[in-house]
Amino acid sequence: MVTSKLMFLWWIFTADMFNVKSTTFTSFPLKLSDVSPKAYSLLDQIGRELNDHLAVPGDHLLWTPFAGEWYGNYDLTRCRYITDRADAVLLDELDLGGAEQAIEVEYRNYMKSGGERPGTVRGAEPDRDRT
Repeated sequence: MVTSKLMFLWWIFTADMFNVKSTTFTSFPLKLSDVSPKAYSLLDQIGRELNDHLAVPGDHLLWTPFAGEWYGNYDLTRCRYITDRADAVLLDELDLGGAEQAIEVEYRNYMKSGGERPGTVRGAEPDRDRT
C-alpha cells in the first residue's frame, strides 16, 4: 500500500510534501486490517513480487555519490507495472474502481521529474571508481 500512487497522493494532499510522518500512513482512509481477505491476499502477493524485484539489481536501483560514499535508493517509477496492480486493488476496496485515469492525472501533476543528481548511476551497487 505504501508504494502505491494512492499513498503518494495521500501524502501530497494531507502532509507538507516534504516530510513523511507516521500519521501520513495511519490516517490513510483504508487500513490493511479493513481490506477483504481476497484483497489482502492480492496485496500480499503484489508486495512479495515487488520485494523480490527490488532485491535484484536493475535500473530501479539508484546510486548517488555523496561525501565519498555511494547512497542507494529505489526508483519506484520503474516498478509501476507491479505497484499499479496494488492501486487497482486499493481503488476497488475504496469503492473507487474506474478512477484509475483520474489518479494517473493527479499523480503526474505532482510527481517530480527533475532528473537525477549528477553522478547518479543505476543498477548493481557501484564501486568507488564507477561513474
